[in-house]
Amino acid sequence: MQRAWRWEHWTGLLARRGPGIALGALHAGDVELAVLAVTPYLQTADPTPGGVNWVVRSSPARSHHIAHGTLGIAYVLAVGAATGYRELTELAVAGAADVVARDEAGPAGFLVPHSDPPHKPELIECYSYGWCNGPTGDAQVFRLLATVTNDPAGASPAPA
Repeated sequence: MQRAWRWEHWTGLLARRGPGIALGALHAGDVELAVLAVTPYLQTADPTPGGVNWVVRSSPARSHHIAHGTLGIAYVLAVGAATGYRELTELAVAGAADVVARDEAGPAGFLVPHSDPPHKPELIECYSYGWCNGPTGDAQVFRLLATVTNDPAGASPAPA
């Protein structure tokens, strides 16, 4: 069966169809479709001093967290562990490393701004503490990466 998909330009775990298709396909056992859904991230990763990140909207701001940012893309790229495509998992770890490099709390904690530069600062607070753009959701990415890399430290922000 030939598949024709219209992948959208907006990226992020909850933003559009690509990541959802990847996770759903993997859950249904369609590894080929899961890999097809995440392949665009291989070509759109931007190298940073800390790892890689992705443009998730047309504005210049780069978002960092799970719902609509780099960690969400890292989460979906972790399908690489289940598909045998090691480069997907390696890119997921590089995305998480970029977010860890943005930590502003230092050794006392882990605090990463919503976006850089700030996206709509008149509406969106610099730091979030909930699931979408805060530690509750972000922790799920680090937990998954620790599991798929068999490294409890993995790309985690936790001190060694």
